[in-house]
Amino acid sequence: MRKRAIIKNFFYYNNIFVGRDDLNKEAPVSGHFIGNNWFSLLSGTGFNMGGTLNFEQWAEATGQELWKGKIVGLNVKPIFKRPGKTVLTDPTLLHEYDAYCLAEDSPLRYKGLDLKKEFGIRMPDQNFNGCMPATYTMGACK
Repeated sequence: MRKRAIIKNFFYYNNIFVGRDDLNKEAPVSGHFIGNNWFSLLSGTGFNMGGTLNFEQWAEATGQELWKGKIVGLNVKPIFKRPGKTVLTDPTLLHEYDAYCLAEDSPLRYKGLDLKKEFGIRMPDQNFNGCMPATYTMGACK
C-alpha cells in the first residue's frame, strides 16, 4: 500500500467537496478546513466522512469547519450548471468551461467567506478559467 503524505499548516477555504459516498476514502483529514461545503451523493444524509453521517457532529468532534466558535462550513447539495457534461479537451478553451460552476439557484451562491475580512487574504483577480470573482461564492467558478 502506498504511503500517503500528511499535509500540515494548509488551509482550505470556500471549496466544494463532492463524493460518491465517503468523502475521505480512508485518508486522514489534515490541514484546516474553514467555510467549505461537503456533500456525499449516496450517503442518505448528504454527508459521510469515515462513517460519520452527521456533518455538525463531525465538525464539532474534529474542529474542522469552525471559525470563532461557530460552524461555518456547509452540507448542502451544490447544484452545478451541467454536472457530468464535461467535454473540454482543449486547454485554450478553459475560459468557456462552466459545467461545474454554480447554477443561479444553488444554495451555495454568496455563501463563501470574505477571506480578506476574516483572514487578510486578498481575492484573486481571476479564477482558474479566467472569470472575475464578483462575490464570496464557494467553488472554483465565480
